Amino acid sequence: MDVILIVVGLALLTIGGEALVRGSVELARRLRAPEAVIGLTLVGFGASVPELAASVEAAFEARPALAFGAVAGSNIANLLLVVGLAAAVRPIEAPRRALWGDAGAATLALVAFAACVRLPVIDATIGAALAAALVLYVIWSWWGARERPAPAPEAAPAPIWLAVLFAVSGIGFTTFGAKSLVEGCIRMSTDTGAADSVLGLTIVGLGASLPELTAAVIAALRGRGSLALGSALGAVIYNVFGVLGVTAMVRPIAPPRDIAAFDVWVMAGAGAAVLAAALLWRVLSRRAGWALLLGYSGYMYWLYTRFPQ
Repeated sequence: MDVILIVVGLALLTIGGEALVRGSVELARRLRAPEAVIGLTLVGFGASVPELAASVEAAFEARPALAFGAVAGSNIANLLLVVGLAAAVRPIEAPRRALWGDAGAATLALVAFAACVRLPVIDATIGAALAAALVLYVIWSWWGARERPAPAPEAAPAPIWLAVLFAVSGIGFTTFGAKSLVEGCIRMSTDTGAADSVLGLTIVGLGASLPELTAAVIAALRGRGSLALGSALGAVIYNVFGVLGVTAMVRPIAPPRDIAAFDVWVMAGAGAAVLAAALLWRVLSRRAGWALLLGYSGYMYWLYTRFPQ
């Protein structure tokens, strides 16, 4: 039963996140919002809706390790699995000038997360500070993108009623999906004795990153692997500043000791490896992609050893 709840929850989160992004984008287009604003806010944060919904639900259920595991697990999956698979499909060119701002913001996000897990509790004040950092990042990014020519729309905006339907149904799907996923993880934790942090790092973190993984492979096959790299860095920024910040504002959460002791360093090492390759060598080769995938496989195996046997 717990496996069914988890699978249903992941499916609803994926469908809901996609519907919410599509509906929000169409509404923004109807309101004639700038393309840069749509991309940086609606699409960027919409991609983190599964992590946000799962983390908030875990916080309400008094399972802070599950919430932290979702953020850390999603970041590790995005940096090692998503970027690694995209580079393994086709080498990723990483223009230093274009990625410099995102790389700096992602570094700050990783440092902020490492600092937060050392605190006894992350309260609403710290959560608001993290969310404010995200707002500043979006404003700064939009300011830099305002002079870029906006691409011509691929199609006419959808009817406003359809956009509203997508957005509302997306909220409903993600809400029920988060409840199902967290309930399934709680039951699995009770049945198997697995730690909440491990379930968050594996099932929730990896599952919430599946949409980014699919998009990264498609982008790489089309020769636009830099989009996969940019979206992975953006996911790190939104997960730390947005997901963790909003979750702490909704309900204070205590960082789990095991994530503070080990997993945060895996996340930091993954970020350092990706950023070093992107900024120093300006390309992520297939060999680098396979190395990232090997690192993620090793990390998953290590987490598997933490499951009760």
